[in-house]
Amino acid sequence: MVRELGLGDTERQLRELALTLDRSRFQPHVGCFCPDGLRGEELRAAQIPIVRFPVRSFYAPSTICAAREMGEYLRRYHIQLVHTFDVPFNLFGVPTARAYRAYRTPVVISSQRAFRTLSPPMTRPLLQFTDRLADAVVVNCQALRQHLVEDERVPPELVHVYYNGIHTSCFRPLHARRVPAFATGPS
Repeated sequence: MVRELGLGDTERQLRELALTLDRSRFQPHVGCFCPDGLRGEELRAAQIPIVRFPVRSFYAPSTICAAREMGEYLRRYHIQLVHTFDVPFNLFGVPTARAYRAYRTPVVISSQRAFRTLSPPMTRPLLQFTDRLADAVVVNCQALRQHLVEDERVPPELVHVYYNGIHTSCFRPLHARRVPAFATGPS
């Protein structure tokens, strides 16, 4: 689950995850607030269901309706694992999935891909709350793990590091670059 399906790196990571899951074991579904964008097109082309939860503001009453829609979706499709990516979906998806855990959503995972000091100050206590509702919090580097454990007081056993990666078949050097002789210094 992610806010939107545009060009961002988080959106790319979600797409990679959804496309590379073993389809004999998993049927990915993608939930978002805004389904438009390049990643949405790629996911639809791969026949991955995308569901929009109509949240424009957490202050609007429609948020409760959207949470109910999400819970019904989880129950209808027997979703066994919910994985949210960053603010605002950690704030919306984690508590909603946890509330519907009794309806067979046994695992709830959140991802934190940036330092919390970059988030508005009022969201930090809410994120600390959702950290404790999740079964795991995934981060992409040791520094972020340390930040969550030391600064945000997330229990260390909840935080798991999974480094970002790229497909080397798509991104690799074409040939070695030659360094001009003058760039190497005196001989």
